[in-house]
Order: sequence, then C-alpha cells, then structure tokens
Amino acid sequence: MRRNFEADFAKCLHPAILTIEPNDHKEIWRFVDLFVCEKRKEQTYQDDGSALRKRCYDGFLAERMVERLLNRKFSVLTVGHSADYNEPDLVRLGLAVGVKAADNDYPLMELHQNGNKKEALRPELICVRRENIMYVCGLAMPDIITLYSDMDLVHTREARGRKFGFYGFEHLIPIHSWEDLISALKNTKYIIGGAI
Repeated sequence: MRRNFEADFAKCLHPAILTIEPNDHKEIWRFVDLFVCEKRKEQTYQDDGSALRKRCYDGFLAERMVERLLNRKFSVLTVGHSADYNEPDLVRLGLAVGVKAADNDYPLMELHQNGNKKEALRPELICVRRENIMYVCGLAMPDIITLYSDMDLVHTREARGRKFGFYGFEHLIPIHSWEDLISALKNTKYIIGGAI
C-alpha cells in the first residue's frame, strides 16, 4: 500500500501546536552552522548527504519547542564528538525518551536488530514542522514505532536500510504538559531517575 503523508498526518488526534518565533529560527540556525561544520570532520557524517544542515535544524528546533511545551530545559547546544552525545534527548530530565522531527514529512526512526527482527529501543516524542508551526504530535512507545515504521517512506539513499519512516500518528499518546509525559511513562522502564 502506498502511503500518503497528508492522510496519515490528519489522523493525529490531539497535537500540541506551538508557534516558532523568529528568534528561535535565528538561534537554532546559528548553532546548526557551527554544529555541521564540526560534524563534517567525523567519518560518520562525511557520507551524509547535503540534507544534514536541514535535518539538524529540524531536530534542534523540535527540541526547543518540546522544552517550551514541557516547561523544562534539556537540550544541550554544544558541539563535540557524536559518541559523547549518543543518548536519549530527555535524559537530563531523567527520561529515556527521544525527540524525532520532520519538516512536513514522515519522521525517520532508527530500528535496531533484535534477533531476526528490527525494533525501536525507546519512546519518541514525534514532531512535525509546517512553516512557523511545530506540531508535537504525541508520544510513540517502542512497540508503536516498531509496528508503524516503513523503510519505503525513506527518501534519501544515505538513510535507506538504517532508518524507517513513522506513519502511526493515530496511535500516539497526546502530550500537552510535563505531567502528561510523566503519566504516559508511569510504570515503565523509561523513567530512569529524578523525573517524578
């Protein structure tokens, strides 16, 4: 079945809708330019396509908007070797939760090999940017990411085989506050300390 982003995105039940301010754009672009310049020195990023700058922008901007939604700061706008930053985005808040973003397209997920199948390792807050609006669509638990991700939704050659496009917008848990997020994660292994 051929998927349609507009139809899938329309199934998102109760997204948090945040306006991206001009200052947000400026600050994030300034950081992304430094970030990409440094990342190009790493082998992993040398094979990365020309969309690296745009992808980083969408990711860091989504983190900024999630911070605003949760009224909690977690994003680290520093540059270093990737191995030093390979952790869930919300780990500083005591949560093993990531933030995945896309610009009016399917967010790309990493699924990891577990025996003979691929599966997601942690929950992700799913964000979609449209112009100056960020939709925090909701929280995707690992089983939902695994079930509703498709390699055919990946458009770039570099990401094929490593990434999967997420299309399960109707299965997301709506998140409009820090309390919503904690409630959604209650009694899971994804609260790793200090969050409650």
